Amino acid sequence: MMYAPHPNMAMMNSMAPAHALTQLLKINVQDSRSHSAPAPRSFPQEPQVPMNVQHPHPPPMPMHPPPVPPPQEPQRRQPDMKYRDPSPGYGQRKSPRRGESPGRQKSPRKFYMSNRDRDTFGDHSSEIDDEFDFEGSNSKFNKKKVYKEMLDENETTDEVVPPSPSSIPKINFKTEDGKRLVAATAEQMRRICEKSQEIGVSISQMVENAGRSTAQFALQMLKGKKDPKIVVLIGVGSNGAIGYCTARHLANHNMNVYICRSRAYHFTDEVALQRKIYQATSGKEAQIGSLSVEAVDLIIDSMVGYGLKGALQGNTLTLTQWANANGAPILALDVPTGVDASTGKAPGEYIKAAITLTFAVPKTGLLKDKTGKLYLADVGIPTSVFVEILGSEHSSPFGENFIVKVHS
Repeated sequence: MMYAPHPNMAMMNSMAPAHALTQLLKINVQDSRSHSAPAPRSFPQEPQVPMNVQHPHPPPMPMHPPPVPPPQEPQRRQPDMKYRDPSPGYGQRKSPRRGESPGRQKSPRKFYMSNRDRDTFGDHSSEIDDEFDFEGSNSKFNKKKVYKEMLDENETTDEVVPPSPSSIPKINFKTEDGKRLVAATAEQMRRICEKSQEIGVSISQMVENAGRSTAQFALQMLKGKKDPKIVVLIGVGSNGAIGYCTARHLANHNMNVYICRSRAYHFTDEVALQRKIYQATSGKEAQIGSLSVEAVDLIIDSMVGYGLKGALQGNTLTLTQWANANGAPILALDVPTGVDASTGKAPGEYIKAAITLTFAVPKTGLLKDKTGKLYLADVGIPTSVFVEILGSEHSSPFGENFIVKVHS
């Protein structure tokens, strides 16, 4: 682009350089004053929109920033699990630090394999590099057998196998006034309980009646003893619920009560309910390993009732052995643990009870050499239920009492 020379440029060329620069500045100032300022630019005004009317052209929505990816965990170096043999001086400092005595040395570095692992696997890394065969080892483990052994501890349910009629002993049970009592097998007792629930007598009612009668009987046994110590052995079936109820009543009478469970899981809803109520009292709970070897004042056996299925196992066997070796009198509830309610046979260890307090009706297997003294407690089942299951020969033996003594 070509520029036209300034009109006064010729005159400036004839002047001295300093004087010409001064004249040029004056001319530029005069030229700037002679021209008027340019008019401001006008822009089209946007029509005013009332406040209550939506703008015809809403402003564009702001763009959202891109999502931030979640932070990733830093990659950690996988430790080398091979055993490193620390040679003499390995991991130790040769020269002491400032202010440190020359005799003090840095402790050897920690190795990935502990001493316990080294004792187990040895010092050869080749033995550790081999992968463990989980599938092969798992196939050798019989899970069903182990689980069955866990459940078959004789107190899981009240289901029973009917014995043969020839194996049921014929025992004439009578009260002190000579009234004959009709005995029931374990299967008949199960049907009596089912029929009672059909007509409206709940398990909780029967448990409460049996537990209160047991607590009253235990208080009579402990009469005259100062601050007696009572241990109640608890099962997971209906007998265990009665044991919890008994312990609650004894705790309410300021007795020093401890309960000990034969199992901490797989128990009935009624046992869970009675345990919850018992925990609201001052009663205590003891673990099997913390039971005292010293004799207590009374042991109440409520582990297994009429639902025995075989020889005692597991914690039930352990508690049975502890009770027999303790030397304290044992009050067995319904049937001594380990004794078959129908036949009276004991396939293994059993509770050697001093007194047995059975419920509702005597059981056919309550032999005198297994039960000690025998008593019968009322649990609130109507007489019509016994007549329907046991026959018309049955009649209530209680009269004005809730507990009667039974002779055989």
